[in-house]
Amino acid sequence: MTRIKNYNPIHLVGRWAFNIVILIGIQFSMVSCSSENDQGQDLSSYESELEDWQDYRYKRLKSETGWVNLAGLFWLDSNWRTMGYGESSDFKLQYGKGPETILIARVINDSTIDYMIPDGLHVYLDSALVSGGEIISNDHHLFSFEKLRWFFIERDGFHAIRLRDLDHPKLDDLPKLKYYPANLAWRKEASFKPYNPRQQIEVPNVLGRTTKMGVIGELSFEHEGKTSILKLFDSSPGRGFLIFADKTNGDETYGGGRYLYLDVPKNGPGKVILDFNKAYSPPCEFTDYATCAFPPSENVLPFPVEAGEKSTFKH
Repeated sequence: MTRIKNYNPIHLVGRWAFNIVILIGIQFSMVSCSSENDQGQDLSSYESELEDWQDYRYKRLKSETGWVNLAGLFWLDSNWRTMGYGESSDFKLQYGKGPETILIARVINDSTIDYMIPDGLHVYLDSALVSGGEIISNDHHLFSFEKLRWFFIERDGFHAIRLRDLDHPKLDDLPKLKYYPANLAWRKEASFKPYNPRQQIEVPNVLGRTTKMGVIGELSFEHEGKTSILKLFDSSPGRGFLIFADKTNGDETYGGGRYLYLDVPKNGPGKVILDFNKAYSPPCEFTDYATCAFPPSENVLPFPVEAGEKSTFKH
Protein backbone atom coordinates (compact mmCIF):
# COMPACT_ATOMS: atom_id res chain seq x y z
CA MET A 1 0.00 0.00 0.00
CA THR A 2 1.17 3.58 -0.65
CA ARG A 3 2.59 5.27 2.42
CA ILE A 4 1.10 8.76 2.79
CA LYS A 5 2.75 11.49 4.81
CA ASN A 6 0.09 14.18 4.48
CA TYR A 7 -2.09 15.90 1.90
CA ASN A 8 -1.40 18.94 -0.17
CA PRO A 9 -2.98 20.04 -3.49
CA ILE A 10 -0.87 20.25 -6.67
CA HIS A 11 -1.44 22.00 -10.03
CA LEU A 12 -2.64 19.46 -12.58
CA VAL A 13 -3.75 18.69 -15.77
CA GLY A 14 -9.19 22.52 -52.08
CA ARG A 15 -11.45 24.34 -51.65
CA TRP A 16 -14.62 22.32 -52.13
CA ALA A 17 -14.34 20.33 -55.35
CA PHE A 18 -17.52 20.92 -57.26
CA ASN A 19 -18.67 21.13 -60.86
CA ILE A 20 -20.98 23.91 -62.00
CA VAL A 21 -23.18 22.99 -64.88
CA ILE A 22 -23.16 25.98 -67.23
CA LEU A 23 -26.67 26.71 -68.32
CA ILE A 24 -27.77 29.05 -71.06
CA GLY A 25 -29.75 32.10 -70.03
CA ILE A 26 -29.42 34.95 -67.59
CA GLN A 27 -31.66 33.36 -64.99
CA PHE A 28 -29.62 30.17 -64.84
CA SER A 29 -26.39 32.18 -64.73
CA MET A 30 -27.69 34.07 -61.70
CA VAL A 31 -28.57 30.77 -60.01
CA SER A 32 -25.10 29.41 -60.72
CA CYS A 33 -23.44 32.52 -59.29
CA SER A 34 -25.61 32.30 -56.20
CA SER A 35 -24.71 28.63 -55.77
CA GLU A 36 -21.00 29.41 -56.18
CA ASN A 37 -21.21 32.11 -53.51
CA ASP A 38 -22.96 29.69 -51.14
CA GLN A 39 -20.18 27.13 -51.67
CA GLY A 40 -17.58 29.81 -51.00
CA GLN A 41 -19.30 30.73 -47.75
CA ASP A 42 -19.37 27.06 -46.75
CA LEU A 43 -15.63 26.78 -47.33
CA SER A 44 -14.97 30.02 -45.47
CA SER A 45 -16.93 28.80 -42.47
CA TYR A 46 -15.15 25.45 -42.58
CA GLU A 47 -11.73 27.13 -42.79
CA SER A 48 -12.55 29.08 -39.63
CA GLU A 49 -13.60 25.89 -37.84
CA LEU A 50 -10.43 24.14 -39.00
CA GLU A 51 -8.21 26.99 -37.82
CA ASP A 52 -9.77 26.73 -34.37
CA TRP A 53 -9.07 23.00 -34.36
CA GLN A 54 -5.46 23.58 -35.42
CA ASP A 55 -4.92 26.24 -32.75
CA TYR A 56 -6.31 23.90 -30.11
CA ARG A 57 -4.04 21.09 -31.27
CA TYR A 58 -0.98 23.31 -31.01
CA LYS A 59 -1.91 24.41 -27.50
CA ARG A 60 -2.58 20.82 -26.44
CA LEU A 61 0.85 19.71 -27.67
CA LYS A 62 2.46 22.35 -25.42
CA SER A 63 0.12 21.87 -22.47
CA GLU A 64 1.07 20.18 -19.19
CA THR A 65 -0.45 16.94 -20.46
CA GLY A 66 0.85 17.34 -24.03
CA TRP A 67 3.69 15.57 -25.79
CA VAL A 68 6.34 18.28 -26.12
CA ASN A 69 7.33 18.34 -22.44
CA LEU A 70 8.18 14.61 -22.30
CA ALA A 71 11.69 14.24 -20.88
CA GLY A 72 12.09 10.50 -20.50
CA LEU A 73 10.71 7.02 -21.03
CA PHE A 74 12.57 4.75 -18.64
CA TRP A 75 12.01 1.01 -18.91
CA LEU A 76 11.93 -0.88 -15.63
CA ASP A 77 12.67 -4.47 -14.67
CA SER A 78 12.74 -6.51 -11.46
CA ASN A 79 15.88 -4.74 -10.21
CA TRP A 80 15.75 -1.50 -8.26
CA ARG A 81 16.41 1.41 -10.65
CA THR A 82 17.13 5.01 -9.71
CA MET A 83 15.93 8.19 -11.43
CA GLY A 84 17.54 11.54 -10.69
CA TYR A 85 20.16 14.11 -11.64
CA GLY A 86 23.13 12.13 -10.33
CA GLU A 87 25.74 10.80 -12.74
CA SER A 88 25.30 7.33 -11.25
CA SER A 89 21.51 7.31 -11.72
CA ASP A 90 20.15 4.53 -13.90
CA PHE A 91 17.87 7.12 -15.45
CA LYS A 92 19.76 10.41 -15.48
CA LEU A 93 17.62 13.49 -16.05
CA GLN A 94 18.82 15.71 -18.87
CA TYR A 95 17.59 19.21 -18.08
CA GLY A 96 18.30 21.38 -15.06
CA LYS A 97 19.66 20.41 -11.68
CA GLY A 98 18.27 18.67 -8.62
CA PRO A 99 18.66 15.76 -6.22
CA GLU A 100 20.92 12.89 -7.20
CA THR A 101 18.02 10.47 -6.70
CA ILE A 102 14.32 11.35 -6.83
CA LEU A 103 12.76 7.94 -7.34
CA ILE A 104 13.71 4.28 -6.86
CA ALA A 105 11.46 1.72 -8.54
CA ARG A 106 11.18 -1.88 -9.69
CA VAL A 107 8.63 -4.23 -11.24
CA ILE A 108 7.24 -6.78 -8.79
CA ASN A 109 4.63 -8.54 -10.96
CA ASP A 110 2.77 -8.25 -14.27
CA SER A 111 0.89 -5.12 -13.25
CA THR A 112 2.51 -3.63 -10.15
CA ILE A 113 5.43 -1.30 -9.46
CA ASP A 114 7.17 -0.98 -6.09
CA TYR A 115 8.67 2.46 -5.51
CA MET A 116 10.54 4.45 -2.86
CA ILE A 117 11.17 8.18 -2.39
CA PRO A 118 14.40 9.27 -0.68
CA ASP A 119 13.95 10.93 2.72
CA GLY A 120 13.42 14.66 2.71
CA LEU A 121 11.94 14.97 -0.78
CA HIS A 122 8.44 16.37 -1.18
CA VAL A 123 7.07 14.05 -3.86
CA TYR A 124 3.31 13.95 -4.32
CA LEU A 125 1.13 11.20 -5.71
CA ASP A 126 -1.95 13.01 -6.99
CA SER A 127 -2.62 15.22 -3.93
CA ALA A 128 -0.81 13.13 -1.30
CA LEU A 129 2.76 13.45 -0.07
CA VAL A 130 4.27 9.97 -0.32
CA SER A 131 7.39 8.08 0.70
CA GLY A 132 6.86 4.85 -1.20
CA GLY A 133 4.55 1.93 -1.84
CA GLU A 134 3.04 -0.13 -4.61
CA ILE A 135 1.12 1.15 -7.59
CA ILE A 136 -0.55 -0.34 -10.66
CA SER A 137 0.89 0.61 -14.04
CA ASN A 138 -1.44 2.36 -16.52
CA ASP A 139 -3.60 3.81 -13.74
CA HIS A 140 -2.00 7.16 -14.62
CA HIS A 141 -1.83 8.37 -11.05
CA LEU A 142 0.41 11.41 -11.31
CA PHE A 143 3.60 11.93 -9.30
CA SER A 144 5.03 15.42 -8.98
CA PHE A 145 8.27 16.90 -7.71
CA GLU A 146 8.92 20.58 -8.36
CA LYS A 147 8.81 20.99 -12.17
CA LEU A 148 8.72 17.24 -12.83
CA ARG A 149 5.70 15.00 -13.39
CA TRP A 150 5.69 11.26 -14.00
CA PHE A 151 3.53 8.16 -14.03
CA PHE A 152 3.99 4.46 -14.73
CA ILE A 153 2.87 2.86 -17.98
CA GLU A 154 2.68 -0.70 -19.26
CA ARG A 155 3.09 -1.65 -22.91
CA ASP A 156 2.65 -5.29 -23.88
CA GLY A 157 4.07 -6.58 -20.60
CA PHE A 158 6.86 -4.01 -20.30
CA HIS A 159 6.74 -1.28 -17.65
CA ALA A 160 8.19 2.22 -17.81
CA ILE A 161 8.32 5.63 -16.15
CA ARG A 162 6.97 8.37 -18.40
CA LEU A 163 8.52 11.66 -17.31
CA ARG A 164 7.46 15.24 -18.01
CA ASP A 165 9.49 18.38 -17.44
CA LEU A 166 7.24 21.45 -17.29
CA ASP A 167 10.27 23.63 -18.11
CA HIS A 168 11.37 21.51 -21.04
CA PRO A 169 13.34 23.70 -23.51
CA LYS A 170 11.39 22.25 -26.45
CA LEU A 171 8.30 24.09 -25.22
CA ASP A 172 9.83 27.35 -26.40
CA ASP A 173 11.15 25.88 -29.65
CA LEU A 174 8.05 24.24 -31.12
CA PRO A 175 7.34 25.88 -34.50
CA LYS A 176 3.87 26.44 -35.84
CA LEU A 177 2.48 23.29 -37.39
CA LYS A 178 2.15 22.97 -41.15
CA TYR A 179 -1.06 22.01 -42.94
CA TYR A 180 -2.41 21.49 -46.41
CA PRO A 181 -5.03 24.09 -47.39
CA ALA A 182 -8.53 23.24 -46.24
CA ASN A 183 -10.17 21.09 -48.90
CA LEU A 184 -13.76 19.95 -48.60
CA ALA A 185 -13.11 17.26 -51.20
CA TRP A 186 -11.16 15.42 -48.50
CA ARG A 187 -14.11 15.55 -46.13
CA LYS A 188 -15.41 12.17 -47.26
CA GLU A 189 -18.70 10.49 -46.56
CA ALA A 190 -17.85 6.94 -45.49
CA SER A 191 -19.82 3.86 -44.51
CA PHE A 192 -19.14 2.36 -41.10
CA LYS A 193 -19.56 -1.38 -40.67
CA PRO A 194 -19.16 -2.46 -37.01
CA TYR A 195 -17.61 -5.78 -36.07
CA ASN A 196 -19.62 -7.99 -33.74
CA PRO A 197 -17.77 -9.22 -31.86
CA ARG A 198 -14.98 -6.68 -32.00
CA GLN A 199 -11.64 -7.88 -33.30
CA GLN A 200 -8.09 -7.54 -32.08
CA ILE A 201 -5.13 -7.24 -34.43
CA GLU A 202 -1.38 -6.89 -33.99
CA VAL A 203 -0.15 -3.41 -34.88
CA PRO A 204 3.54 -2.45 -35.25
CA ASN A 205 4.91 0.32 -33.05
CA VAL A 206 7.91 2.61 -32.81
CA LEU A 207 9.54 0.34 -30.22
CA GLY A 208 10.05 -2.34 -32.85
CA ARG A 209 7.40 -4.53 -31.25
CA THR A 210 3.76 -5.17 -31.97
CA THR A 211 0.82 -4.37 -29.77
CA LYS A 212 -2.74 -5.70 -29.78
CA MET A 213 -5.38 -3.09 -30.54
CA GLY A 214 -9.14 -3.45 -30.57
CA VAL A 215 -10.88 -2.95 -33.91
CA ILE A 216 -14.50 -1.80 -33.72
CA GLY A 217 -15.24 -2.03 -37.43
CA GLU A 218 -14.29 -0.83 -40.88
CA LEU A 219 -14.76 2.28 -42.98
CA SER A 220 -15.33 2.26 -46.72
CA PHE A 221 -15.17 5.38 -48.88
CA GLU A 222 -14.77 6.37 -52.51
CA HIS A 223 -11.80 8.19 -54.00
CA GLU A 224 -11.31 8.73 -57.71
CA GLY A 225 -13.84 6.06 -58.53
CA LYS A 226 -12.30 3.36 -56.32
CA THR A 227 -13.36 2.05 -52.92
CA SER A 228 -10.94 1.94 -49.99
CA ILE A 229 -11.56 0.03 -46.77
CA LEU A 230 -9.83 0.88 -43.49
CA LYS A 231 -9.79 -0.73 -40.05
CA LEU A 232 -11.11 1.55 -37.31
CA PHE A 233 -9.73 1.16 -33.80
CA ASP A 234 -11.46 1.43 -30.45
CA SER A 235 -11.51 4.84 -28.78
CA SER A 236 -14.54 5.73 -26.67
CA PRO A 237 -18.30 5.19 -27.08
CA GLY A 238 -19.36 6.87 -30.30
CA ARG A 239 -15.77 7.54 -31.38
CA GLY A 240 -13.27 5.65 -33.52
CA PHE A 241 -9.52 6.01 -33.96
CA LEU A 242 -7.92 5.69 -37.39
CA ILE A 243 -4.23 5.01 -38.07
CA PHE A 244 -3.47 5.25 -41.79
CA ALA A 245 -0.64 5.65 -44.25
CA ASP A 246 -0.65 7.19 -47.73
CA LYS A 247 1.69 8.25 -50.49
CA THR A 248 2.65 11.55 -48.81
CA ASN A 249 4.35 9.82 -45.84
CA GLY A 250 8.07 10.46 -45.55
CA ASP A 251 7.88 13.34 -48.00
CA GLU A 252 5.31 15.96 -47.02
CA THR A 253 3.89 14.15 -43.99
CA TYR A 254 5.30 12.12 -41.11
CA GLY A 255 6.91 8.90 -42.32
CA GLY A 256 5.08 6.66 -39.84
CA GLY A 257 1.59 7.56 -41.01
CA ARG A 258 -1.04 9.79 -39.43
CA TYR A 259 -3.89 9.60 -36.94
CA LEU A 260 -7.51 10.69 -37.10
CA TYR A 261 -10.51 10.54 -34.77
CA LEU A 262 -14.09 10.47 -35.99
CA ASP A 263 -17.61 10.02 -34.69
CA VAL A 264 -19.36 6.71 -35.42
CA PRO A 265 -22.83 5.31 -34.69
CA LYS A 266 -23.01 3.80 -31.22
CA ASN A 267 -25.26 0.98 -32.39
CA GLY A 268 -25.06 -0.63 -35.79
CA PRO A 269 -23.80 0.52 -39.18
CA GLY A 270 -24.25 3.96 -40.69
CA LYS A 271 -22.78 6.88 -42.57
CA VAL A 272 -19.91 8.86 -41.03
CA ILE A 273 -17.76 11.85 -41.95
CA LEU A 274 -14.14 10.93 -42.59
CA ASP A 275 -12.42 14.31 -42.50
CA PHE A 276 -8.82 13.96 -43.65
CA ASN A 277 -8.34 17.70 -43.07
CA LYS A 278 -8.09 16.75 -39.38
CA ALA A 279 -5.48 14.04 -39.87
CA TYR A 280 -2.47 14.74 -37.66
CA SER A 281 1.05 13.51 -36.95
CA PRO A 282 1.61 10.90 -34.22
CA PRO A 283 3.33 12.01 -31.00
CA CYS A 284 6.60 10.49 -32.26
CA GLU A 285 6.86 13.48 -34.58
CA PHE A 286 7.49 15.62 -31.51
CA THR A 287 9.21 13.39 -28.95
CA ASP A 288 11.45 10.36 -28.66
CA TYR A 289 9.51 9.23 -25.58
CA ALA A 290 6.21 8.13 -27.10
CA THR A 291 5.17 4.57 -28.00
CA CYS A 292 3.36 5.31 -31.26
CA ALA A 293 1.45 2.66 -33.15
CA PHE A 294 2.01 2.51 -36.90
CA PRO A 295 -0.63 1.71 -39.55
CA PRO A 296 -1.42 -1.95 -40.13
CA SER A 297 -1.04 -3.17 -43.71
CA GLU A 298 -4.82 -2.98 -44.19
CA ASN A 299 -4.71 0.79 -43.61
CA VAL A 300 -2.11 1.73 -46.23
CA LEU A 301 -3.80 3.81 -48.92
CA PRO A 302 -2.40 3.57 -52.49
CA PHE A 303 -2.80 7.30 -53.19
CA PRO A 304 -1.65 10.59 -51.62
CA VAL A 305 -3.94 12.21 -49.06
CA GLU A 306 -3.05 15.87 -49.56
CA ALA A 307 -5.01 17.09 -46.57
CA GLY A 308 -4.42 17.60 -42.88
CA GLU A 309 -1.17 18.05 -41.00
CA LYS A 310 2.19 18.01 -42.75
CA SER A 311 5.44 16.95 -41.14
CA THR A 312 6.88 19.60 -38.83
CA PHE A 313 10.39 18.19 -38.78
CA LYS A 314 10.52 16.20 -42.04
CA HIS A 315 10.87 12.74 -40.50
